[in-house]
Amino acid sequence: VECGTAEMSYFSKLKRITSNVFPHLVPDWYREFLRVARIWRVLKLFKWNG
Repeated sequence: VECGTAEMSYFSKLKRITSNVFPHLVPDWYREFLRVARIWRVLKLFKWNG
């Protein structure tokens, strides 16, 4: 994540923003979120290294 926040903290905050009253009803997309974060880091490395 760009801001240096731990992935789990960021994801938990997204769940609370999505549904603060019923956070247990928000689907758990944590694994997919980690995959996208990993792909984002690789894309940034490709951009920086040519």
